[in-house]
Amino acid sequence: MTREKVKTLLIDLDPQGASTHSLGLEVDTTEPDLWLAALGGTGAINKLIKTSSEGIDVAIATEGLFQAELFLSPRVGREFALKRALASVDTRYDAVLIDTPPYLGLLTLNALSAAGWAFIPVSCEFLAVYGLKYLLDAIETVKATINPSLKILGYALTIYDRRENMSFEVESAIKKSLGNDVFNTVIRVSTKIKRAPSAGVSIFSFNPKGRGSEDFSALTKEVISRIFSGVSDER
Repeated sequence: MTREKVKTLLIDLDPQGASTHSLGLEVDTTEPDLWLAALGGTGAINKLIKTSSEGIDVAIATEGLFQAELFLSPRVGREFALKRALASVDTRYDAVLIDTPPYLGLLTLNALSAAGWAFIPVSCEFLAVYGLKYLLDAIETVKATINPSLKILGYALTIYDRRENMSFEVESAIKKSLGNDVFNTVIRVSTKIKRAPSAGVSIFSFNPKGRGSEDFSALTKEVISRIFSGVSDER
């Protein structure tokens, strides 16, 4: 990522490969076991890193991610596999972002074990807020057992529609409960945001002057500010 002059690696740890596809890269089907090799500690993660047309480095998804949890399950120290794999690339980047699967399994546990911060998007829908409790319980368990330095960077409200009362209700409830941990920027509903992945580019290239770009640019600045301003309060 170079827009804010922060050299960033995006790790696509989701077997569905949404981040990989969204940036115009292909899920690797020719060497599907690369992720299994990386999680096995061989340093294969470097072979997964590709650069998108926009200059974003991505450790792309492979078909092997669908088998990763079965692969990790019997291994000693299985929750630290990603942390070990990242040891060979950390110094090359200012920040590493990990896109996790949408469920609390071993891959997500590996991400939380390796992370310093947890960035939590919350869509303005009832079920998303309801499910937030389980994620927060998991984060507290990780902090108490295997990664005491893990902190919550913040909560970003997404799919925010000013025409719907639900968005205001979710915003009010989240801010009442979580206060300053909620980012000021909300990601508003936008058809451009929905269409950008089909073009294989980020919203900044797909619709550079639209509200989607405006919102994500503002959120990016907030995220960078929190990470690099020495935030030290326990979240």
